[in-house]
Amino acid sequence: MNIKNCKYTVTQIVSHSDGSFRGMIVDIDPWFMGSDEWYKSVIQTNARVDEPWYYVVVDGADYATYVPERDLVPCTEQGPILNPIINSRRHTDPKQEFNFH
Repeated sequence: MNIKNCKYTVTQIVSHSDGSFRGMIVDIDPWFMGSDEWYKSVIQTNARVDEPWYYVVVDGADYATYVPERDLVPCTEQGPILNPIINSRRHTDPKQEFNFH
């Protein structure tokens, strides 16, 4: 993936454009890499599959979400992201993968 084509970076704090959550980017896919079934059942908009998608750990929750670039905006709110996924990673194998729901 060419990082220059991505608007956001790993560890950047972002918000959903509709204001529904704030979180931290933990990984980036250069295009949608989920299943057709998941896309049809979860995505309510016509989000493009040929643009970057981001794994975002959600503040104040115990999960992460998968979001198209067009639905994210830079976050202006200050403060840490509180999510057990982040806290649990502090004392684990750095090669261990995240589990996203």
